[in-house]
Amino acid sequence: GLRLSCCHSAGMSSKTYGKLRVRLQDVRSVFSVTSPVFVVDPKTSLVVAEFTNDEKASGPSRQPSHGAATLVATVCSLKRTLREFGETVGQTDCHVLHIKGEGELFSVYEVEENLVCFWSVLDTSQDLVDTTNRDASMVEILDDVRLLLAGTPV
Repeated sequence: GLRLSCCHSAGMSSKTYGKLRVRLQDVRSVFSVTSPVFVVDPKTSLVVAEFTNDEKASGPSRQPSHGAATLVATVCSLKRTLREFGETVGQTDCHVLHIKGEGELFSVYEVEENLVCFWSVLDTSQDLVDTTNRDASMVEILDDVRLLLAGTPV
């Protein structure tokens, strides 16, 4: 399949980087992902992007149209805006963000200072999207991503 990967953070071993890429593929068992699964570090840009175009990735492939730098800047700006909005309504913790579009969902998960983000296909027969079970299923994957980014063996 098609693989897209970006330079990894300084100090991350190639073995850890490989494990991180493999673990990010597991997001496809939770969501019908149509884009690379990105890990964004707001300080150092893109850590890794992993995409495998296979039978689990249904629908059209979604690649960022303006490149990694624009994606990083947009996601970081979105997260800052969300945090500011949360503070104005008394909600200080918001570690998950889903934005519903027409037939797709853009998801952002906060993992320490990093952000894991991707697009996925939605069931267009439903007006409302309940991500509660999917968010719960992401916990183990995100815990492993957190450990790998910290350099802890998984």
